[in-house]
Amino acid sequence: MAIRDTDTSVLLQWQEPKDKDDILGYYLYYSEAGKQEWKTVNNKPVTKTRFIVHGLKTWKEYVFRVKSVSRAGNSRYSDESHPIMVKSAIDVPSSPSAITLLLCTGSEMVVGWRAPFYNGGNAVRGYYLDQKEKGTETWREVNVKPAKEKQLKVGNTPFL
Repeated sequence: MAIRDTDTSVLLQWQEPKDKDDILGYYLYYSEAGKQEWKTVNNKPVTKTRFIVHGLKTWKEYVFRVKSVSRAGNSRYSDESHPIMVKSAIDVPSSPSAITLLLCTGSEMVVGWRAPFYNGGNAVRGYYLDQKEKGTETWREVNVKPAKEKQLKVGNTPFL
C-alpha cells in the first residue's frame, strides 16, 4: 500500500508473508504509472514492512511492488499498488472568500464568510479573524481561539 508522504516521497507499507521465518528482507520497485519501466528502490534488503521512497517527481503518478528474499532466493513480485500521485499529503488551504457583514448593531456585529475553495487535503479546523481600523496599517486578532463555524460574533470593536 502506498501512502502520500511529501511532495517528493511516498510511504510504502505491505503485509509480510504468512511463512515469514526464512525472510531476510524485501526489495522494493517503482514505475511511473502506465510505463512498466521498473526501478529498484533499495540495493540491500529492507527488514521492516514499511519504507519511505524518496526522490520521486511531484505531480507524477507511480505504482510500486515488492518481493521478499530468503536464503533460497527471491520471491515473485507482489501485485502492483494502486497508482498514487506524488504531492504533499497536507498543504495550506486557500483563503476563505465572500466576507460579509451579517448583522450590525450598536455594540456587536456578526461577520460571515465562505469556506476555502481548496482545503489543503485536510478538513479546516477553524478560522481566525483579524481587524484593522480604517486609515491604519496594523491588523489585530479578533479571536484567540479558532472559530469553528463560518461566522463570528464580534462585540465592542473599535470599528463599530
